[in-house]
Amino acid sequence: MPSMTVASAPASQRAKKTALAAFDFGEAAKIGTPFTPGSGSAPPQLAGRAHEKRRLLDCFAQLRRGTPPASPLILWGPRGNGKTCLLFHVTNAMGRVNRTAGMGSVHIVRISPKGCHSEGILRGRLLQNAPEAVAVRASRSVGGELSIGLAKGRGGRRLETESRIAPQSLDALLAGMAGEQPVLLVVDEAHVLSPEMAGMLLDMDQMVRTRGLPSALVLAGTTALPTLLHDCDSSFWSRLDDNALPLGLLSNEGADSEVFDAIFTPMSEARRKADDAVKRLAAAATFGYPYFTQAMGKALWQVSAWFEAKGRGARIDEGRYALAERIFEGSKNRYYGLRYADMRRQGILPCAYALGVRLQERVGIGEAEVAECMRAAAPHLRLKDGYGQVIANQEDMVEAATDAVEANGLIWRPDQGRQDRWTQGIPTLSAYACRMFATNNPAAAQAISSALDV
Repeated sequence: MPSMTVASAPASQRAKKTALAAFDFGEAAKIGTPFTPGSGSAPPQLAGRAHEKRRLLDCFAQLRRGTPPASPLILWGPRGNGKTCLLFHVTNAMGRVNRTAGMGSVHIVRISPKGCHSEGILRGRLLQNAPEAVAVRASRSVGGELSIGLAKGRGGRRLETESRIAPQSLDALLAGMAGEQPVLLVVDEAHVLSPEMAGMLLDMDQMVRTRGLPSALVLAGTTALPTLLHDCDSSFWSRLDDNALPLGLLSNEGADSEVFDAIFTPMSEARRKADDAVKRLAAAATFGYPYFTQAMGKALWQVSAWFEAKGRGARIDEGRYALAERIFEGSKNRYYGLRYADMRRQGILPCAYALGVRLQERVGIGEAEVAECMRAAAPHLRLKDGYGQVIANQEDMVEAATDAVEANGLIWRPDQGRQDRWTQGIPTLSAYACRMFATNNPAAAQAISSALDV
């Protein structure tokens, strides 16, 4: 983290004490800001992600020309890296094009996987978005019996019940839709799909694209998504090429960094200035993690707005940054606490501790080291198999534990072609979990450290 050079140490301490004495944290917390970490809505400035935005918009342009992409587009990364925000931003841009495109528009169908747990429901979701001619043809696909209830209302056509849906194949239904108008299917949180539903979506997409019809599938999810898709089709990743879009950290060093852009462009536009040294400190504190970037922007905005409301100007100096840093640290620790609670419920805290011990200040870790960490943690785990039985075989336990820490964003593999290299997911989460586990479970922590020869 860069050193502060704008003031001497005594002056710096006086500035911090003066700001702290005058500040009301409770009042500041009530101030609304354009920064909304964790909401999934578009941030005030979507910094970085140029390659990902370009690939998604290229796919959209292809569909408008009547050509399908070569494969689905897959966005994945640790929780909090901005997948939902990116989709929100890009689909909004596509919607603006659609409103002016007329006959050249693309029908964007968003599917929520949480309620999509059967083929019939998925078919129903598609029919709700299908042109009426396609829906009517589908409704007549069972021997003259009307199998779909189409009701008119303020919301337009809707399906009355799943049980009355015609058993038309999904790919035939999607092909009918794409034959009328190009279709872009967008599934966020795709990692929660069941393997059966994920396979169904992939099969449907492939069968329609191979017919040359303008249809595309976008799947976005956490670090659990690659394992899910690999289980559906072991050769899936080898066919993606440029359509595999891992979302990692933002750059956070230098005045032209992506974190600078994400935080200080919106603040400057609102005439909320910050000293250069403050900008460097704020950017370093985020580690380039998009969730923390939004949390820092929110904290800085609240401090700036509070002082402005008191008639004392909106500029963020060193003393005011110290206040924002306290707000930010509180947000960060609450976030870590939620992730820690998730891991405790899943019974993988020993794995998090082992990774924290091994990683220390490092960013990357090899496959052999990950396996070593999971073996050290294995005696303290009670992970279960698909039948609800505790896994007895150590190597099976190691594999299950590795999948679990990846799914929780402790570590991940941005390059699916390099299965032997892992990198930290949510920055310093393993260090936080390591400290907490050692405090709460000292005997287990000592045993794992001994197994790792630490």
